[in-house]
Amino acid sequence: MSTQSRGVNKSAMRRATAATAALVKGPAADLPPDHTKYLDTFRPQTVPAADVDTVRAAVVAVMSRAAYIRGLASFKKRVSDVTALAYWAHTQGRDLSWTSLMTHETIHDFTLARHGHASEANRAHQMNRLKVLASRLNPGPSAPPVMAPTSYRTVQPPYSQAQMTAILRVVRHQPRPARAKRLAALVGLARGAGATSAELSGLRRRDISDLGADGVLVTLGTDPRRTVPVRRPYEDLVRTGIADLTPAALVLGGRNDRRIVAHLLEDAVILSTDVPHIDAARLRTTWLAELMGEPVPLNVLLAAAGLRSARTITDLFRMLTPEELTAASDVLRGEPR
Repeated sequence: MSTQSRGVNKSAMRRATAATAALVKGPAADLPPDHTKYLDTFRPQTVPAADVDTVRAAVVAVMSRAAYIRGLASFKKRVSDVTALAYWAHTQGRDLSWTSLMTHETIHDFTLARHGHASEANRAHQMNRLKVLASRLNPGPSAPPVMAPTSYRTVQPPYSQAQMTAILRVVRHQPRPARAKRLAALVGLARGAGATSAELSGLRRRDISDLGADGVLVTLGTDPRRTVPVRRPYEDLVRTGIADLTPAALVLGGRNDRRIVAHLLEDAVILSTDVPHIDAARLRTTWLAELMGEPVPLNVLLAAAGLRSARTITDLFRMLTPEELTAASDVLRGEPR
């Protein structure tokens, strides 16, 4: 008996199309009260006075639909991004309706046309934020399909020493003390103890023990829990991050929400062009790579990292340079370091 491939489910397609149309044509969503208050008083500061009302209306039309953004700092950053986009579109004589602004084509044109002092990296981050916003608010043919999550995240190469120096400079020069503290804790714990984003988001002050000259210990994970010493160069960052916190306080503040890590890194003030994209997973990878160059037994390394297989270690091994392998010769001979 011959078989035929199943046709496209037309009913499902019609339902998806109707849902998209309802999202685009429907009224603005209910924003959190703080977001609404901010939008009500928002006035573009970088736009000429003659264009303020026009640009403001376009920005409000977009951002009044962005109820999915829960953090106020992230919401403000998107307002800034959309303001730049709307003002550029206005100067080009483009349509300022929110559906026209929130297309990947418009955002791509805006990014290519940008001039000024922003670095290529910062422009790329801004473009990515705008495209994510457009995909959420205006799904359709212009938005790329959302990729299904995979069960394993490809290991990124560890940061170089020069890159870590640049990242630490960012941590030290944050203008807001509260943000500086949280960023110090994040970098100190991810780079110094291999904490994951999920572990950082729910970490409380009582999970960290400061033993003074004997170091700093942090208890991570859920099943099983593991206690890891913070690497010596990063102890002071952790101490800065937990200063004056009560035992039950979340170290990164906010709620027990994994997005708090991404929001904190995204909202960091970066004034230099030589700073790489700061990623908590890559900070943890750098911690792992450093330990792989130390005389640490594999079973101890896996336990400290909370890993149940050596796949991540294997991936990192492929990134080691011949110089790094040569530097380990004394360890292989059993010589004291």
